[in-house]
Amino acid sequence: MSLHFDFQAFVSTLPVMLWGMLGGLVVMCFICLILMILYRLGSMKKKH
Repeated sequence: MSLHFDFQAFVSTLPVMLWGMLGGLVVMCFICLILMILYRLGSMKKKH
């Protein structure tokens, strides 16, 4: 009974952990994209 409850709790917390990891990855990719765009804009301004 207690083992089943622990398993149920683990299953209920697993999606939250996965969403948290996914959110972190998305944020990191978003920051990298912004940095790349800013870098390209800066290099374009230097050329002109």
